[in-house]
Amino acid sequence: MFSIKIIEHKKYLVGKGINADGKFLSVISKEGDILTLLENGRWSVACINQYISSNATVFNGACVYKFFNDDDKDGRSAYNTLCSHILSRKEKLKIMHMAENQKAKNEMWECVPKASREFISFCYDDYGYKVVFSTNDRKTGFCGKCFKKIAFQKNLVSRHNYKCPYCHKNLTAVSYKQLSSRYKFKCYSMLDIYDDDRLMVRHFDVSEVIRAKVESGYIQEIKADRSIDEYERDLFDLNRTSFSYHIRKYDYTTGVLFWQNSKPSEGYHLVGMLPNRYYESEKIYKGNLNSITQKISGISDVIDSISHCISNGVVDSQRLEELILGSKNTILAEKLEKIGLINLSSHVIFQSIRSFCYDAKFNEYLPFTVKEFIKCNKRFIKFAVENNIDYLTLRCMQHFNEKFTDKFEDFMLAYNYCKSKKGENVPNSVNRIVDFCVTYKVTVRQVVSYLEKQSGSIIELQDYVSMYLEAYSLSHNTTYSVLEYSKHFLFPQDLMQSHDDALNWLNREKDKREKKKIIKKNKMLLSIIEPLHELDGKDIGNFKFSFPHSKSDFVHQGDLMHICVGKFNYFDKMCEGKNYICFVAKANKPYATVEFKKEENNQLSLVQARAYGNGNVTSDCTEQINKFKNLLEATVLSNLLKK
Repeated sequence: MFSIKIIEHKKYLVGKGINADGKFLSVISKEGDILTLLENGRWSVACINQYISSNATVFNGACVYKFFNDDDKDGRSAYNTLCSHILSRKEKLKIMHMAENQKAKNEMWECVPKASREFISFCYDDYGYKVVFSTNDRKTGFCGKCFKKIAFQKNLVSRHNYKCPYCHKNLTAVSYKQLSSRYKFKCYSMLDIYDDDRLMVRHFDVSEVIRAKVESGYIQEIKADRSIDEYERDLFDLNRTSFSYHIRKYDYTTGVLFWQNSKPSEGYHLVGMLPNRYYESEKIYKGNLNSITQKISGISDVIDSISHCISNGVVDSQRLEELILGSKNTILAEKLEKIGLINLSSHVIFQSIRSFCYDAKFNEYLPFTVKEFIKCNKRFIKFAVENNIDYLTLRCMQHFNEKFTDKFEDFMLAYNYCKSKKGENVPNSVNRIVDFCVTYKVTVRQVVSYLEKQSGSIIELQDYVSMYLEAYSLSHNTTYSVLEYSKHFLFPQDLMQSHDDALNWLNREKDKREKKKIIKKNKMLLSIIEPLHELDGKDIGNFKFSFPHSKSDFVHQGDLMHICVGKFNYFDKMCEGKNYICFVAKANKPYATVEFKKEENNQLSLVQARAYGNGNVTSDCTEQINKFKNLLEATVLSNLLKK
């Protein structure tokens, strides 16, 4: 239902509708912006979609916010005018109290200064500037910093870098046709002081909108509007054991911008419901770190760790609050990084942050020396440094050393062999060799020297032995004794052929066991059907009812009727006496398959009756099925009474 409303001399399309949440009213501008008033009095940035118009489009919140807060000379907006006409007094009071509470949340931030000019300059310069040109005149461009016209000797090329002769800023070339109204953001963070007992991490984003005045394809002038907005603040106490997390939000109901205290979501980045761009790594500003150290004592380790991480690129993708949380572990990270273990250094910081998010115990057991962390002798440490190993390789090395203490030559033998096998995970393969040696009482040298002569790897060797032992236990009804392991068995002459033979043997033994199970269950099925022999092949009307006598009958019926009666557990359920399956034929041709369920009171209920391809049966057939059900139910009850 549509109507046109004139508000503040502007036309709006007002639509009323009903959805699962109740009644709603949507207001649409001629530009297509939509705001919906729900029955509970709250506004929602939503599309009226199929309830009113099939051609409706979803528009982003920023677009709607801009439109509905475009105040007129009297300070009123289209949103406020609509509220005054639509909402009841009770709803207006509720919104007013909500706005007061939201404004009160901003009071705690009155002591926070505005971002310094040095920080803003750092952000703007890092964000970069544009030189805008026209494809009609590629030798002329306009600087996005000083807005002056620049003449170049050569044609400007999009995305190439140039320098402004006036403001001396580096510029990236872009055609005015490539300029878009879409916002492009880049995020920054800064450490600041909240009071004598708390640090504050502040997050900002920088955006830029460039507009070009063009006549006949030539640029006359440009305007570049830059803005820096703070979207998140995190408060830390000085011991960094906890922090509070605040996001700046806009409430469409009250029209108030306020700071909402939220719980960060679990995960790598400690962010809640924020746009995707905030999940990306930020540029950290370190221009005020020294001044913070002078103002607050006892946090020099935090500042040093942040400076170290930024300067050495140990954690390029971490947010600033994550560095603070992990600062206590950067002592070990710095030691690892200094001796060349860059990968392990990054892992230590990452895991310390991850453990904070998930309440894990990583930090509690983290040692503070390289030797305690690696847990191996000097030869292993030297190998780790020379190869800048990652954490998986470290765990593999530690696992090897636990089973074969100080056998460095054996480790290198296994490691080099696994490294030579392309396409395999080296740490995982070394671990497999260790486990094989421990389980089957052989040496590393025996395994490696054997595998070097084979086309298969440790994976095929493990699979061969495990399949052979499983097939042996199935065929002999006993397990293979460890004492019976022999080199001839563990190291066959042709590994791949033995692997395939073991697989075939195992499949044969499984088939034998499965056949024995089916024979046993077929006997159980016959014991259930025998008392029902009077109904087996019973003619009722134009239909003949019969029971399956074996597993193969289920499979055959499923294939003929294109249904699943032969594939799932229908056979097992009938063998256990839980259900009854019967086949229906018409004119000596399969027509339907019927399932009855045996209830606790020994009465039967019809579960399903399926024709060819799971189709429905006719009403005539349904009537005869019900008659057969009554006969079957009476026979089952009679047999129980005889017992």
